[in-house]
Amino acid sequence: MLSDQEISACIHPRQGARLLLALIFAILLFPFIVLLAAAGTVALVVPIGAFFVWVGMRVYFANLFGKLILVSPLNYPRIHTLAEEIKADLGYHKKIYIFVFELGSFNAYLSKLFFRRAIFLTSEILEPGVSDEEVRWIVGRFVGYLVAQKRSNVAGWMVRVAERFLIFNFFILPYDRAMVYTGDRLALAIIKGDISTAVSAMQKLLVGRQMGYSVNPEGLVEQHRLVKGSVFAFLARLSSPFPHTTARYVDLIVFAKQHYPDQYANFAVANPGLPDDIVTLRA
Repeated sequence: MLSDQEISACIHPRQGARLLLALIFAILLFPFIVLLAAAGTVALVVPIGAFFVWVGMRVYFANLFGKLILVSPLNYPRIHTLAEEIKADLGYHKKIYIFVFELGSFNAYLSKLFFRRAIFLTSEILEPGVSDEEVRWIVGRFVGYLVAQKRSNVAGWMVRVAERFLIFNFFILPYDRAMVYTGDRLALAIIKGDISTAVSAMQKLLVGRQMGYSVNPEGLVEQHRLVKGSVFAFLARLSSPFPHTTARYVDLIVFAKQHYPDQYANFAVANPGLPDDIVTLRA
């Protein structure tokens, strides 16, 4: 299990400042939210709406259970064991459902529905040629994100409520993006800083299982240089809770260089063209 100090070391350096910025605008919005909730409760709009959302969530999950394969000790026990180990390593004890579905792409995503959390893995992730450590990193980044979210406590809850109203999301979404970086870093910590494995998994997420090995890390780093500091790249990510993938890629390599020098050294030997100024390219 990672210690609190080890988890703290994985927090993106801008996450605290971005949480503060998001919280300021959440507080500005909160009187309106409270008044709206009070009026809606009196008019029964809020409780009735909450009931229908809850019913919709349960119907949605019933549909998932009826159509997809739920990871369990009986189906894909290897993935089930990996997920439980990841949760234990990060001290995350809430229930997370993992579903596998058929799709001709190498992909995974997290869904938060009411008080339920689900990770969706395409069947490509379970194909031969994908190592356990790659799967551990892929699942670990979602659990890491949830851990980062949990550590924000009441402040984070206020920010998440305010985010639903969209009004100040220009100032709130940077915090979401910082937590995505943190999730990536925590997943790297789970696999003991094995940056070669994490990069391999990320490349497969970019171009697919069979083509992932053909991506040149040096080329991706230089590609990120094209958008680093670009006004148009800034505008492109304004409405997204996710950073650009090239930025996540570079951030993970730089984090490994600073915190797992031995693992990074092995990676650098295999990729001798990595630029000397890669640290300056981090988001």
